[in-house]
Amino acid sequence: MIGQEWKMVIRLFTLPAVMVIALGGLIFWYDGAALAADQIVEQEQAAAPVAIAKAHPIEPLLLPGEDSRFPTAYRGETKDLAVTARQVDQGFLILVNYDHLLPEDYLPEELTVVNDLAEAAKESKFSVGKARLQVNKTAAEQLLAMATYAYEKDGITGYLLQSGHRDFSYQKALYRNKVQYYKSLGYGDGDAVTAAAVWVARPFESEHHTGLAMDVSSRSHPGLQTSYYGTDNGLWLDENCWRFGFVVRYPEDKTDITKIGYEPWHLRYLGRPHSDYIYQQGWCLEEYYDFLYREGGYTFRDAEGAIWQVDYQPLGSGAIKVPAHSPYTISGDGSKGFVITTLLEPISVAH
Repeated sequence: MIGQEWKMVIRLFTLPAVMVIALGGLIFWYDGAALAADQIVEQEQAAAPVAIAKAHPIEPLLLPGEDSRFPTAYRGETKDLAVTARQVDQGFLILVNYDHLLPEDYLPEELTVVNDLAEAAKESKFSVGKARLQVNKTAAEQLLAMATYAYEKDGITGYLLQSGHRDFSYQKALYRNKVQYYKSLGYGDGDAVTAAAVWVARPFESEHHTGLAMDVSSRSHPGLQTSYYGTDNGLWLDENCWRFGFVVRYPEDKTDITKIGYEPWHLRYLGRPHSDYIYQQGWCLEEYYDFLYREGGYTFRDAEGAIWQVDYQPLGSGAIKVPAHSPYTISGDGSKGFVITTLLEPISVAH
């Protein structure tokens, strides 16, 4: 009997010539693709965990006309960076909410008195509502840059910073007062506690502890009310704050996720490109982290054309992979891992 191998050969020679050529091309393509894949794996395995003499950038993994892609992976050389569990609670992207509490020994990073910096934005009539009001230094600088930009580009003036960093004891007092307010309206103890938490976060659950959150209203509309959204200042913030690394932290259509009422005045500094991507997708910060946990990261071309890579890595064994030759920043997520943000292709951005 003829073996199966010879039957296949005979059948191949009986095919039309054009089909044989096509089949041969398919086999060649498959082998080539497999070889290329093997080479990529070999390159990744060969990437040393320490600095390497010859620099190679991380490939952006974006095709012409493609603005984002996920998941993503490092294609250039990386190195190992030691991290600790304590660092999970540090950085611009820390998630603080009802489910992610800050540790009792948490200390905010790089606080600065905004009143001392406000002079730089005096033409926009920017003002601070309290003496010695503190926020994170980077966030403060971007807030003032945003107020100046709003005035110079669109004629929007009079932003008013009403609240920034709060320590635990102050937040506790605010929350207790809110509970008492609802009790005075006739709420029972349990209902008063639940209602209060919608508008005033409980201690250790408030972003204000970090110095990265701030309440920004206007001199013409100083009350922290949802009607602020309909004002020129409120609308401008909603549409433009992402350009300076901010997001409106508690959107109207996300209250079921954030567990906080709609606050068009509450800004949270995250930095770019995170604010860009969240604004583009219409997400809240919780949804952004759901995406990062699920996909592991993404590559993104921002509005100015700069290309970024965002990579999420769990704490694991105490080391994470970072680019060996590209600028990057690291932030903890507030619970179990780190976000590594790499600028792959920069562009000069003038606000």
